[in-house]
Amino acid sequence: MKTNYKRFFIGTALILILSLIGVAMVPAISTVTVTAKPSADTNLPYENFTKTWYNFCPLCGAYNSLTVNPKGTFEVELTCSYCGADYCAVSGKDKNGYGSRENLIPAENNYSKNNLFMELMM
Repeated sequence: MKTNYKRFFIGTALILILSLIGVAMVPAISTVTVTAKPSADTNLPYENFTKTWYNFCPLCGAYNSLTVNPKGTFEVELTCSYCGADYCAVSGKDKNGYGSRENLIPAENNYSKNNLFMELMM
């Protein structure tokens, strides 16, 4: 009987340690705030909006890779410096010619570190 308690304690401790390591491995993700006009298919008025997004590209999985308007578009867009994906800075939609493949994650959601990690992994 004594052995079973010892195994239970060791197993529980191991699970706790591994879960803490997993949370600690989530990189620090900055945000990017931009004022822009809609440039993807939306029903929004064509006027300036200010939006804040997590600086993460959902298409390639790169952290802190979004740059503000490197191509100089009039509406202002966000572009991933790793994979080259362009995003509407207002809606967060990927500007693919065949329709949006992914959306940026709005920073207004105020995810906790664990929930943000789960959102990024989906």
